[in-house]
Amino acid sequence: MTRCRLIILTVVLLSMICSVCMASIPRSELALGGVTLFTRFANVQRIYGQPTRTSYEDYNIWGGTSRFYTQYYGNGSFSVTATNRDGVVSVTTTANNGIGTPAGIKVGMSQGRLSMVYGEVDSIGEDENGNKVFCYDERKTGVGCRDSLQFTVRDGRIIEISLIAGILYI
Repeated sequence: MTRCRLIILTVVLLSMICSVCMASIPRSELALGGVTLFTRFANVQRIYGQPTRTSYEDYNIWGGTSRFYTQYYGNGSFSVTATNRDGVVSVTTTANNGIGTPAGIKVGMSQGRLSMVYGEVDSIGEDENGNKVFCYDERKTGVGCRDSLQFTVRDGRIIEISLIAGILYI
């Protein structure tokens, strides 16, 4: 009987530890303005129409040169970056333009909403301007890169939201 209680207590404690370690967000939250990672530009254009501007840069990664295209919409406050090979690898909004996450987080909202909606942050960094960047990684098991939602905050308010593919961290 004592051994059974010890096993049950161990299982309960391990479950509690795992729930703390799994503070990451589910895959269903990895979208911004209805755009998900690895979709094609054609799908983005079905939602937002033709971009107002397009640019590209070549990078030596993945054992060769890859071209990253960025399409800007409206006044440039909403941008989508993709490669020909992988589709969309990042989506960013920097204005209170109605674009948000599936949970309804948008630019201009209070930083406090993040923990209310997503729970404990996976990591906190700082951008080149000294703003805090809150990173919520995809809940994932096994080996591989985690995709993430990043929220840049200044003076307690969200000023930028980015959806970033984990392949960009390699």
